[in-house]
Amino acid sequence: MAIATVLVHAVECKTQRIRKELHSGKLDLRLVALVVAVAVHVLGRYGKVIEITEIFRTHGEQLRIYPDKPNRRSVHESWRGVDIVVRGLGEKEYQQIRDWVNHRWPYGKKRYKTCKFHDVGLGPHLHLQARPL
Repeated sequence: MAIATVLVHAVECKTQRIRKELHSGKLDLRLVALVVAVAVHVLGRYGKVIEITEIFRTHGEQLRIYPDKPNRRSVHESWRGVDIVVRGLGEKEYQQIRDWVNHRWPYGKKRYKTCKFHDVGLGPHLHLQARPL
């Protein structure tokens, strides 16, 4: 499947802003490749499309999520994070996707993972991230 075909048929964006961010050229290219790989995997294994719920986050948006951590920087602020959901999947399936990603794309630092399944107050989702170059 060509990348453009996957992005059209297997990836949805929650908002127009996110669609623009996805096609802006600013998103870390390793994450673009990872999103495509996850989309193809999810479509093939579960018959579902992924939905990107967040890419870029300003520091102000970060503060609204973590008001008690004003110095915390997110990979979303540097275009190295993508949050996705898959409608209709349960926690077990999300954990399977997380494990599939982390087995194939290790982050490279022991305490960090390329993919996390969590909820920071925005609903359960998969968080994909790329380490700094």
